[in-house]
Formats: sequence, structure tokens, C-alpha cells
Amino acid sequence: MENIFAIAVRRLRQTRRLTLAQLAEISGVSRAALSKIERAERSPSLSNALQIAEALRVPLAELIGQPLEPVAVMRAGQTVSMRQNETGVLREAVLHPYRGTEVVRYTLAKGEVAGPFPAHETGTREAFIVLSGQIEIQSGRHRVALVADDAAALPADCAHTIVNTGDVEARYLLLIGRP
Repeated sequence: MENIFAIAVRRLRQTRRLTLAQLAEISGVSRAALSKIERAERSPSLSNALQIAEALRVPLAELIGQPLEPVAVMRAGQTVSMRQNETGVLREAVLHPYRGTEVVRYTLAKGEVAGPFPAHETGTREAFIVLSGQIEIQSGRHRVALVADDAAALPADCAHTIVNTGDVEARYLLLIGRP
């Protein structure tokens, strides 16, 4: 995945006529880290990968090799996974059904926190469907607690964090919809 991500980031950065320094400033990822990521000498952390995708205004799915297809099918075991080393949070890219949208499955161990994630572009919303366990979503001034089989949609054009507030692992689907 590192090579796919590296090639996609470099291609998009160059297409948008951005220097490494400019992308570093926009994304909040250091120029040195970006340089190593683009050369596939370093794997991006989940946080860095999301910051780079947001700065380039593309879904992370697009940078990790999930192309848009007329018919999109993702079989069990085919998801592209990223684990946040510091926390163990697991992010699996499930589908990239149409431009600006992606479906992601997250797994959070008891007490784990996903985020904080930077604000997406204005008008972006995220929909959560809890598969198991319980989570609390903090998005700007909104705070929502969800348990298994609950769903919610919130603005994601502000910093946001998801916390596993339960006693067991929490799993949820996340639909990210950009304008």
C-alpha cells in the first residue's frame, strides 16, 4: 500500500502544482515526512494519511488504490487497512462508491480514541452506524452517544473525535460525504 499511496500523493501534488513545502503547510504534515512518504521510505500514520488526503481534497480511499468503478464490490478480506500505531485503532476502507464519498469500517478497543481528526472541507458530513459496542462522537459543539444498531449523521467540517465509551471493542461503519 505504501507504494500506491506514495505514487498517488506525488501525482496529485504535482498535478495541483504544489511544492512539498506548500502541501506540508496545508496538511500539517512536515515537509521531511512528506518527502519520505512520497519516496515510499516511510509509511504514513493513519492521522498523517487522513491529513494529506484532506489537504489534497480527495477521499483517502482514492490515495490507497480504491478506484471508482461502474460496479464497486469489496469482498471480505479485500479491504485496505491502516492501524494507528499509537492507539491500535483500525481503519478499513470498505468502498469508494462515488466521487467525494467513502465507506469506512472502524474498530476501537475498549477506551480507545479515534482522532482528533481535522476538519473536512465545508459542507462535509459523516454518518455513523454502530455495529457493536458503544461510541461517543464529538464534532464541534455536538456530542452524540451511540450503541449497537444506532445511527447518526453529523457535520464533519470541524475537528472531530470518536471515543469507545463501552466495556468491549466497538465497531462502526462511517460514511463520509463531501460536497
